[in-house]
Amino acid sequence: MTDLGRSKAMHSMVRRLNALENFSTPREFIDTANAIGQSEDRRFANIVERSHSLQALRDAPSLSALRLQSEVRHARLYSTPGTSRQRLLIAFAGAAQRLMMPLPIFMQALPANTDLLILYDPLNNHYRRGIWDGDHTLRDLASIMAPIIGGYDDTIALGTSSGGLPALRFSKLFGLRRGLSFGGRLIDDTLRILRREILPPAYDPLCACDDLQNTEVILIHAADNAQDALAARCAAVAANSRRISLAGRSNHSVLWDVQCMERLPDLLEMAFSASASTLNDSLCKWSASDLAATRT
Repeated sequence: MTDLGRSKAMHSMVRRLNALENFSTPREFIDTANAIGQSEDRRFANIVERSHSLQALRDAPSLSALRLQSEVRHARLYSTPGTSRQRLLIAFAGAAQRLMMPLPIFMQALPANTDLLILYDPLNNHYRRGIWDGDHTLRDLASIMAPIIGGYDDTIALGTSSGGLPALRFSKLFGLRRGLSFGGRLIDDTLRILRREILPPAYDPLCACDDLQNTEVILIHAADNAQDALAARCAAVAANSRRISLAGRSNHSVLWDVQCMERLPDLLEMAFSASASTLNDSLCKWSASDLAATRT
C-alpha cells in the first residue's frame, strides 16, 4: 500500500471511531468495541483498543443505563427506562459535535437520575438558526422544547466551546434556573459578512440590561486561554452571572481537563445541586491540586 493509501485508510478509521464516540451510549460503545475486537479488522480494533472511551469505560463497575429515547434532526434525548424523570441536562455541543469529549465518557459521568438532551448545530452558527432547517432561532427552540422540559422536576443547560454561550442564551430565554458554559466562544461573523450573508438579529439575552430573568449564568474557562477568557469577560456582564477562571490552565477543552482530574461525575452532580460559590471553590481546588501533582 502506498503512503497515500495508508493515509486514506487511517483517515477512514479515525472517522469511524469519531462516529462511534460521538453517538454511542456507554453500553453501545462497549458492545461495539467487543465486536470489533473479535473481528478480522485488526488495525481498527487496535485503534478502538487505544481510544479514550474504552480506557474510561472498560474498568467501570457498572455502565450507565441511558438509552436513546427519541431523536429528531440534530437532537437526541437519552433516558433510563423505568425511572422517574427527576432531572434533565440540555447539552449544546460545539463545532466538533461533542462536549469536549466522547459522548460515552460524558454519559458515564452523569448522575443516575439525570436524562440528557443533546443538541447539535450543523451550521456552526452558535445555534442562532436553530438546529433543524436553519430557519428557527434560539427563542423558537425554547418554545419547541417546552413540552419535553415540562416533564422534569429540574432542568439546566450546559454548553461547550461554540455551544457554550448558546446554552446560556437558551437558559435565559426559557427561564431555566441555571446555565453553564465551558470554554464558550464569541461569535465571529467575519466570513459571513464577507460572503454578504444575511445575519440573524443582533439582540443578545446576555446583555447587561436583561435582568428580567433569574437564570444563573456560570462561565467556566481556562485563565490562560486568551479567547476563552475574553468571551467569559464579555458574557459575564449578564445579570446574575458568575465567572470561574481556572488559574494556570490554557487548554480550551476545560471540561476534558475536569474528566482527566477524575472529577467529572462530581462536577455534573454539583452543576445541579451546588451553589455557584461552592462550584467555584471546588473547581479551583481540584485544578490546583491536579496542577501541583503534575508538576511533581
